[in-house]
Amino acid sequence: HWSDVSKSKRDNKFEVFANGTLSIQNVNIQDRGQYLCIAANQHGSDQLLVTLSVVAYPPRILEGRSKVITVHSGKPVSVKCRAEGRPIPTISWILANKTYVSESFPGSKQASVQPDGTLIIKEVTVYDRGLYTCMASNPAGADTLTVKLQVIVAPPVILEEKRQHIAGIMGESLKLPCTAKGNPHPSPLHFVNAKLFLFSNGTLYIRNIAPSDSGNYECIATSSTGSERRVVNLTVERDLTSVKLMASQSTMAA
Repeated sequence: HWSDVSKSKRDNKFEVFANGTLSIQNVNIQDRGQYLCIAANQHGSDQLLVTLSVVAYPPRILEGRSKVITVHSGKPVSVKCRAEGRPIPTISWILANKTYVSESFPGSKQASVQPDGTLIIKEVTVYDRGLYTCMASNPAGADTLTVKLQVIVAPPVILEEKRQHIAGIMGESLKLPCTAKGNPHPSPLHFVNAKLFLFSNGTLYIRNIAPSDSGNYECIATSSTGSERRVVNLTVERDLTSVKLMASQSTMAA
C-alpha cells in the first residue's frame, strides 16, 4: 500500500491499481512531497520512498507592467492580458469602478473577459475612463498589469440649423425641433418667452401662436463634455398675406 509521508491525502484524485501503481489525477503544487510504498506479507516487508517534485513557476504577464489605451467614446475596446505560468494562470480584472470580473464571474453585460484574458468593453463612455488592473494568478504566485483607459469625447451636436428664421400665422401651432446627439447623451434645455410644451426629444411645441410670441427661442444641448446652442427667430403675422410677403422679401434679400 501507499502512504503519503508528508501529510495524509484522502480524496478522489488518488488511486492505487492492482499492480501497486499509484495514480494522482491533476497534479498541482500542493501534491509535492514524499510518498511511501510498503509491500508486506507473512515473511516480511519492503518499502520504496518516492519524492515527488511538481514543476511550477509564478505567472508572468506578457504585456508588461503598465500601458495606456486611448479610445473614442461610443466605440468598443479590447485590452489584452496574456500570461504564462505553470499551472496555467487564472486571469481576472478589476475595473475602473472597482468591479471584479473574470471569465467565470462576469460583472456586467458591458464588460466581459475572454478565455485568453482579454477584457472587452462593448461601448465605451466617459464614465469608463480610469485605471484597470489585470491579475494573473496560480498557486505559485501572481502578477499584475495596470492599464490607464483614456476616453476621447466630443461636445454635443444639434442636428438642426444653428440659426433659423421661421414666419408663422397667428392662431396656428408650431413645433421647433432640437435634436441633440452625443455621448454621454446631452439634455436639451429651452429658454423661452411664451406658452409652450416641451417634448422629451427636445422639440418645443407652441400652441395658438400670436404676434406677442414673436422673438428668439434658444435651445442649448448640454452634457459633461460641453454644450451647443440653436436659436430660432419666430415672427408671427396676423394673416397669410403678410407671411408670404415676408418670405418674398427674405428671398429677394438673399
